Amino acid sequence: MRITTFTLVLLTVIGACSCHMEEEPLIAEETIPFNRYEQVPCSSLDRLLPDRVKRVVLDAGGNKDYMFSEIDKIVCLHDRFYILDWIHRKIVIYSADGEPVGCLSRRGRGPGEYLQITDFDVDRDGSLWVVDGQKDILLHYSPTGECIGSRDFPYEAEFIKVLEGDRFLFSLAPWDSSGYGGKRIVVTDRELNVDRTMLEYGKFTDRNYAFPSAGFSTVESAIYYHRPVDDCVYALTEGGDMEKRYVFDFGQRRVPDKARKDIGKYRSDYDGYTMLVKSVGVGEDYIIGSVLEGQEIKDFMVDRTEGTVHILTESGSGMYMAGISGGHAIYRESHDDADNPDTAEEVLVLVAL
Repeated sequence: MRITTFTLVLLTVIGACSCHMEEEPLIAEETIPFNRYEQVPCSSLDRLLPDRVKRVVLDAGGNKDYMFSEIDKIVCLHDRFYILDWIHRKIVIYSADGEPVGCLSRRGRGPGEYLQITDFDVDRDGSLWVVDGQKDILLHYSPTGECIGSRDFPYEAEFIKVLEGDRFLFSLAPWDSSGYGGKRIVVTDRELNVDRTMLEYGKFTDRNYAFPSAGFSTVESAIYYHRPVDDCVYALTEGGDMEKRYVFDFGQRRVPDKARKDIGKYRSDYDGYTMLVKSVGVGEDYIIGSVLEGQEIKDFMVDRTEGTVHILTESGSGMYMAGISGGHAIYRESHDDADNPDTAEEVLVLVAL
Protein backbone atom coordinates (compact mmCIF):
# COMPACT_ATOMS: atom_id res chain seq x y z
CA MET A 1 0.00 0.00 0.00
CA ARG A 2 1.29 3.40 -0.91
CA ILE A 3 0.91 5.95 1.87
CA THR A 4 1.21 9.54 0.66
CA THR A 5 3.33 11.91 2.73
CA PHE A 6 2.50 15.00 0.69
CA THR A 7 6.13 16.11 0.87
CA LEU A 8 7.00 13.63 -1.80
CA VAL A 9 7.73 14.56 -5.28
CA LEU A 10 9.29 17.47 -6.79
CA LEU A 11 8.94 20.60 -4.75
CA THR A 12 8.69 21.30 -1.07
CA VAL A 13 5.64 23.50 -1.40
CA ILE A 14 2.93 23.03 -3.98
CA GLY A 15 -0.48 24.64 -4.17
CA ALA A 16 -3.83 23.38 -5.33
CA CYS A 17 -6.84 24.85 -7.05
CA SER A 18 -10.37 24.21 -8.15
CA CYS A 19 -11.06 24.35 -11.86
CA HIS A 20 -14.48 25.83 -11.19
CA MET A 21 -13.08 29.09 -9.83
CA GLU A 22 -10.73 30.08 -12.66
CA GLU A 23 -11.03 32.23 -15.72
CA GLU A 24 -10.42 29.80 -18.56
CA PRO A 25 -10.56 29.91 -22.35
CA LEU A 26 -13.74 28.91 -24.12
CA ILE A 27 -12.91 25.34 -25.04
CA ALA A 28 -14.85 22.12 -25.37
CA GLU A 29 -15.78 20.59 -22.04
CA GLU A 30 -16.87 17.11 -21.00
CA THR A 31 -17.95 15.91 -17.57
CA ILE A 32 -16.61 12.54 -16.46
CA PRO A 33 -19.19 10.99 -14.06
CA PHE A 34 -16.59 9.17 -11.96
CA ASN A 35 -18.94 9.00 -8.98
CA ARG A 36 -21.51 7.07 -11.02
CA TYR A 37 -19.20 4.46 -12.50
CA GLU A 38 -19.48 0.95 -11.09
CA GLN A 39 -16.24 0.26 -9.22
CA VAL A 40 -14.72 -3.18 -9.77
CA PRO A 41 -11.61 -4.38 -7.88
CA CYS A 42 -8.86 -5.52 -10.24
CA SER A 43 -6.03 -7.80 -9.16
CA SER A 44 -4.55 -8.52 -12.59
CA LEU A 45 -4.05 -6.41 -15.69
CA ASP A 46 -3.32 -9.64 -17.58
CA ARG A 47 -6.90 -10.78 -17.08
CA LEU A 48 -8.37 -7.35 -17.66
CA LEU A 49 -6.43 -6.54 -20.86
CA PRO A 50 -4.75 -9.77 -22.00
CA ASP A 51 -3.92 -8.51 -25.49
CA ARG A 52 -2.44 -5.18 -24.39
CA VAL A 53 0.01 -6.17 -21.65
CA LYS A 54 3.77 -6.51 -22.13
CA ARG A 55 6.50 -6.96 -19.54
CA VAL A 56 10.06 -5.66 -19.70
CA VAL A 57 12.66 -6.85 -17.19
CA LEU A 58 15.23 -4.16 -16.41
CA ASP A 59 18.62 -5.81 -15.94
CA ALA A 60 21.08 -3.54 -14.11
CA GLY A 61 23.74 -6.23 -14.29
CA GLY A 62 24.63 -5.59 -10.65
CA ASN A 63 25.67 -2.02 -11.43
CA LYS A 64 24.26 0.28 -8.74
CA ASP A 65 24.41 3.26 -11.11
CA TYR A 66 21.39 1.79 -12.90
CA MET A 67 19.43 0.82 -9.81
CA PHE A 68 16.72 3.09 -8.46
CA SER A 69 14.57 3.34 -5.37
CA GLU A 70 11.38 4.80 -6.86
CA ILE A 71 10.08 5.72 -10.29
CA ASP A 72 9.11 9.35 -9.79
CA LYS A 73 8.70 9.91 -13.52
CA ILE A 74 9.14 7.75 -16.61
CA VAL A 75 9.41 8.79 -20.24
CA CYS A 76 9.19 6.21 -23.02
CA LEU A 77 10.77 7.57 -26.22
CA HIS A 78 13.22 6.45 -28.91
CA ASP A 79 12.81 2.84 -27.78
CA ARG A 80 14.19 3.80 -24.39
CA PHE A 81 12.92 4.22 -20.86
CA TYR A 82 14.08 7.33 -18.99
CA ILE A 83 13.47 6.86 -15.26
CA LEU A 84 13.74 9.62 -12.66
CA ASP A 85 14.82 8.57 -9.18
CA TRP A 86 14.17 11.76 -7.24
CA ILE A 87 15.68 10.54 -3.97
CA HIS A 88 19.04 9.70 -5.55
CA ARG A 89 18.73 12.63 -7.99
CA LYS A 90 19.51 10.75 -11.15
CA ILE A 91 17.94 9.64 -14.41
CA VAL A 92 18.67 6.08 -15.49
CA ILE A 93 18.14 5.01 -19.08
CA TYR A 94 17.26 1.53 -20.32
CA SER A 95 16.69 0.16 -23.79
CA ALA A 96 13.31 -1.22 -24.84
CA ASP A 97 14.75 -4.68 -24.12
CA GLY A 98 15.68 -3.74 -20.55
CA GLU A 99 19.41 -3.24 -21.05
CA PRO A 100 21.07 -0.27 -19.25
CA VAL A 101 22.34 2.34 -21.68
CA GLY A 102 23.03 5.45 -19.60
CA CYS A 103 22.76 7.32 -16.33
CA LEU A 104 22.56 11.06 -15.77
CA SER A 105 23.92 11.76 -12.29
CA ARG A 106 25.40 15.27 -12.12
CA ARG A 107 24.45 16.50 -8.66
CA GLY A 108 26.53 19.46 -7.51
CA ARG A 109 26.89 23.22 -7.54
CA GLY A 110 29.29 23.53 -10.43
CA PRO A 111 28.69 24.28 -14.12
CA GLY A 112 26.49 21.68 -15.77
CA GLU A 113 25.37 20.28 -12.42
CA TYR A 114 22.05 20.35 -10.61
CA LEU A 115 20.96 20.27 -6.99
CA GLN A 116 17.53 18.81 -7.63
CA ILE A 117 15.70 17.28 -10.57
CA THR A 118 12.28 18.84 -10.23
CA ASP A 119 11.16 17.53 -13.62
CA PHE A 120 12.61 16.54 -16.97
CA ASP A 121 11.67 15.70 -20.54
CA VAL A 122 13.33 14.28 -23.64
CA ASP A 123 13.26 15.85 -27.10
CA ARG A 124 13.15 14.20 -30.51
CA ASP A 125 16.96 14.18 -30.69
CA GLY A 126 17.26 12.28 -27.43
CA SER A 127 18.55 15.29 -25.48
CA LEU A 128 17.42 15.70 -21.89
CA TRP A 129 16.02 18.94 -20.48
CA VAL A 130 16.18 19.10 -16.68
CA VAL A 131 14.34 21.58 -14.44
CA ASP A 132 16.32 22.30 -11.27
CA GLY A 133 13.76 23.89 -8.97
CA GLN A 134 16.35 24.56 -6.28
CA LYS A 135 18.75 26.53 -8.48
CA ASP A 136 15.90 27.78 -10.72
CA ILE A 137 17.68 26.79 -13.91
CA LEU A 138 16.96 24.70 -17.00
CA LEU A 139 19.82 22.39 -18.02
CA HIS A 140 20.27 20.84 -21.45
CA TYR A 141 22.13 17.52 -21.73
CA SER A 142 23.13 15.61 -24.84
CA PRO A 143 21.90 12.02 -25.38
CA THR A 144 25.21 10.84 -23.89
CA GLY A 145 24.93 13.05 -20.79
CA GLU A 146 27.22 15.98 -21.61
CA CYS A 147 25.89 19.36 -20.53
CA ILE A 148 25.22 21.51 -23.58
CA GLY A 149 24.10 24.58 -21.66
CA SER A 150 21.85 26.06 -18.99
CA ARG A 151 19.49 29.02 -18.63
CA ASP A 152 18.17 30.85 -15.59
CA PHE A 153 14.41 30.76 -15.24
CA PRO A 154 12.71 34.18 -15.22
CA TYR A 155 9.78 32.55 -13.40
CA GLU A 156 9.16 29.63 -11.03
CA ALA A 157 8.78 26.53 -13.23
CA GLU A 158 7.53 23.20 -11.90
CA PHE A 159 6.92 20.87 -14.82
CA ILE A 160 8.21 20.75 -18.39
CA LYS A 161 7.03 19.35 -21.71
CA VAL A 162 9.10 19.70 -24.88
CA LEU A 163 6.92 20.83 -27.79
CA GLU A 164 7.39 20.65 -31.52
CA GLY A 165 9.05 23.64 -33.17
CA ASP A 166 11.76 24.13 -30.50
CA ARG A 167 9.32 25.30 -27.84
CA PHE A 168 8.49 24.37 -24.27
CA LEU A 169 5.39 24.01 -22.16
CA PHE A 170 5.93 24.88 -18.49
CA SER A 171 3.64 24.60 -15.51
CA LEU A 172 4.39 27.50 -13.17
CA ALA A 173 4.32 27.31 -9.39
CA PRO A 174 1.47 29.04 -7.55
CA TRP A 175 3.98 31.07 -5.53
CA ASP A 176 5.63 32.53 -8.63
CA SER A 177 6.22 36.25 -8.07
CA SER A 178 7.40 37.17 -11.57
CA GLY A 179 5.34 39.09 -14.07
CA TYR A 180 3.56 35.81 -14.77
CA GLY A 181 2.50 35.27 -11.17
CA GLY A 182 -0.90 33.59 -10.97
CA LYS A 183 -0.55 31.92 -14.37
CA ARG A 184 -0.51 28.13 -14.51
CA ILE A 185 0.90 27.34 -17.97
CA VAL A 186 3.25 29.20 -20.31
CA VAL A 187 4.45 28.35 -23.80
CA THR A 188 8.01 29.53 -24.47
CA ASP A 189 10.82 29.40 -27.00
CA ARG A 190 14.17 27.75 -26.30
CA GLU A 191 15.40 30.98 -24.69
CA LEU A 192 12.50 30.75 -22.20
CA ASN A 193 10.75 33.82 -23.63
CA VAL A 194 7.00 33.50 -23.09
CA ASP A 195 4.84 33.34 -26.21
CA ARG A 196 1.52 32.94 -24.41
CA THR A 197 -0.07 31.93 -21.12
CA MET A 198 -2.99 29.66 -20.26
CA LEU A 199 -5.14 29.14 -17.17
CA GLU A 200 -4.91 30.94 -13.86
CA TYR A 201 -4.72 29.87 -10.26
CA GLY A 202 -8.01 30.47 -8.51
CA LYS A 203 -8.60 31.88 -5.06
CA PHE A 204 -8.93 28.39 -3.56
CA THR A 205 -5.21 27.70 -3.81
CA ASP A 206 -3.10 26.39 -0.95
CA ARG A 207 0.59 27.19 -1.40
CA ASN A 208 1.75 25.15 1.57
CA TYR A 209 0.99 21.54 0.64
CA ALA A 210 2.31 19.03 -1.87
CA PHE A 211 0.44 16.24 -3.61
CA PRO A 212 1.91 13.75 -6.12
CA SER A 213 1.61 15.10 -9.64
CA ALA A 214 3.11 14.31 -13.02
CA GLY A 215 2.23 17.69 -14.48
CA PHE A 216 2.11 16.63 -18.13
CA SER A 217 1.32 13.19 -19.56
CA THR A 218 1.29 12.18 -23.23
CA VAL A 219 -1.05 9.78 -25.00
CA GLU A 220 -0.44 9.54 -28.74
CA SER A 221 -0.54 13.13 -30.03
CA ALA A 222 -2.35 14.60 -27.02
CA ILE A 223 -0.76 16.22 -23.97
CA TYR A 224 -2.72 16.03 -20.73
CA TYR A 225 -2.17 18.50 -17.90
CA HIS A 226 -3.42 18.04 -14.38
CA ARG A 227 -2.40 19.40 -11.01
CA PRO A 228 -4.01 18.47 -7.65
CA VAL A 229 -6.40 19.45 -6.13
CA ASP A 230 -7.96 20.39 -9.46
CA ASP A 231 -10.77 18.13 -10.67
CA CYS A 232 -10.05 19.12 -14.26
CA VAL A 233 -7.75 17.51 -16.81
CA TYR A 234 -6.77 19.65 -19.79
CA ALA A 235 -5.98 18.23 -23.23
CA LEU A 236 -3.49 20.15 -25.37
CA THR A 237 -2.11 19.59 -28.85
CA GLU A 238 1.53 18.79 -29.64
CA GLY A 239 1.87 22.47 -30.50
CA GLY A 240 0.68 23.54 -27.05
CA ASP A 241 -2.84 24.69 -27.94
CA MET A 242 -5.62 24.03 -25.45
CA GLU A 243 -8.24 21.68 -26.94
CA LYS A 244 -10.53 20.34 -24.25
CA ARG A 245 -11.26 20.29 -20.55
CA TYR A 246 -12.45 17.15 -18.75
CA VAL A 247 -14.24 17.80 -15.46
CA PHE A 248 -14.20 14.80 -13.10
CA ASP A 249 -17.34 14.61 -11.00
CA PHE A 250 -16.64 12.92 -7.66
CA GLY A 251 -20.07 13.76 -6.28
CA GLN A 252 -20.19 14.06 -2.50
CA ARG A 253 -16.54 12.96 -2.29
CA ARG A 254 -15.36 16.09 -4.10
CA VAL A 255 -12.90 18.13 -2.03
CA PRO A 256 -14.82 21.24 -0.89
CA ASP A 257 -13.40 24.66 -1.66
CA LYS A 258 -12.50 25.48 1.95
CA ALA A 259 -10.41 22.29 2.17
CA ARG A 260 -8.59 23.20 -1.05
CA LYS A 261 -7.62 26.61 0.24
CA ASP A 262 -6.34 25.44 3.63
CA ILE A 263 -5.36 21.78 3.33
CA GLY A 264 -3.49 21.71 6.64
CA LYS A 265 -6.50 22.88 8.59
CA TYR A 266 -8.84 20.37 6.99
CA ARG A 267 -6.35 17.54 6.43
CA SER A 268 -8.21 15.14 8.74
CA ASP A 269 -11.30 15.54 6.54
CA TYR A 270 -9.49 14.27 3.44
CA ASP A 271 -10.18 10.65 4.38
CA GLY A 272 -13.68 11.26 3.07
CA TYR A 273 -12.61 12.85 -0.22
CA THR A 274 -11.48 11.58 -3.64
CA MET A 275 -9.08 13.53 -5.83
CA LEU A 276 -6.96 12.99 -8.92
CA VAL A 277 -3.21 12.65 -8.43
CA LYS A 278 -0.15 11.71 -10.49
CA SER A 279 -0.75 10.92 -14.19
CA VAL A 280 -4.09 11.12 -15.98
CA GLY A 281 -4.93 10.29 -19.59
CA VAL A 282 -8.28 10.32 -21.39
CA GLY A 283 -9.20 8.37 -24.52
CA GLU A 284 -12.40 7.69 -26.42
CA ASP A 285 -12.91 4.28 -24.82
CA TYR A 286 -10.84 4.53 -21.66
CA ILE A 287 -9.65 6.83 -18.90
CA ILE A 288 -6.55 5.94 -16.95
CA GLY A 289 -4.98 7.53 -13.91
CA SER A 290 -4.75 7.55 -10.13
CA VAL A 291 -6.87 8.89 -7.30
CA LEU A 292 -6.07 9.59 -3.70
CA GLU A 293 -8.67 8.27 -1.27
CA GLY A 294 -7.83 8.93 2.34
CA GLN A 295 -4.18 7.96 2.70
CA GLU A 296 -4.03 5.50 -0.20
CA ILE A 297 -3.31 6.04 -3.87
CA LYS A 298 -5.43 3.82 -6.10
CA ASP A 299 -4.76 3.38 -9.81
CA PHE A 300 -7.81 3.11 -12.03
CA MET A 301 -8.79 2.24 -15.56
CA VAL A 302 -12.24 3.31 -16.73
CA ASP A 303 -14.03 1.40 -19.47
CA ARG A 304 -16.14 4.21 -20.89
CA THR A 305 -18.20 1.83 -23.02
CA GLU A 306 -19.27 -0.33 -20.08
CA GLY A 307 -19.35 2.49 -17.52
CA THR A 308 -17.10 0.64 -15.09
CA VAL A 309 -13.93 1.68 -13.30
CA HIS A 310 -11.39 -1.00 -12.48
CA ILE A 311 -9.49 -0.19 -9.27
CA LEU A 312 -5.96 -1.47 -8.71
CA THR A 313 -4.15 -1.22 -5.41
CA GLU A 314 -0.51 -2.16 -4.97
CA SER A 315 -1.40 -4.53 -2.15
CA GLY A 316 -3.88 -6.36 -4.37
CA SER A 317 -2.18 -6.31 -7.77
CA GLY A 318 1.50 -6.14 -6.81
CA MET A 319 2.07 -3.11 -9.03
CA TYR A 320 1.54 0.62 -9.25
CA MET A 321 1.36 3.02 -12.15
CA ALA A 322 4.61 4.88 -12.77
CA GLY A 323 3.37 7.09 -15.58
CA ILE A 324 1.79 7.46 -19.00
CA SER A 325 4.17 7.82 -21.94
CA GLY A 326 4.93 6.51 -25.40
CA GLY A 327 1.43 5.19 -25.98
CA HIS A 328 1.50 3.12 -22.79
CA ALA A 329 0.39 3.20 -19.20
CA ILE A 330 3.52 1.99 -17.43
CA TYR A 331 3.42 0.12 -14.12
CA ARG A 332 6.18 -1.01 -11.80
CA GLU A 333 5.68 -4.60 -10.70
CA SER A 334 6.94 -5.71 -7.31
CA HIS A 335 9.52 -8.50 -7.32
CA ASP A 336 11.14 -8.11 -3.93
CA ASP A 337 13.87 -10.44 -2.76
CA ALA A 338 14.23 -9.95 0.99
CA ASP A 339 17.45 -11.96 1.12
CA ASN A 340 19.11 -10.24 -1.85
CA PRO A 341 17.47 -6.82 -2.33
CA ASP A 342 20.20 -5.63 -4.72
CA THR A 343 19.47 -8.48 -7.13
CA ALA A 344 15.66 -8.29 -7.10
CA GLU A 345 14.20 -7.95 -10.58
CA GLU A 346 12.81 -4.62 -11.75
CA VAL A 347 9.87 -5.27 -14.03
CA LEU A 348 7.90 -2.73 -16.06
CA VAL A 349 4.39 -3.66 -17.15
CA LEU A 350 3.32 -1.79 -20.28
CA VAL A 351 -0.34 -1.48 -21.21
CA ALA A 352 -0.91 -0.31 -24.78
CA LEU A 353 -3.40 2.54 -24.98
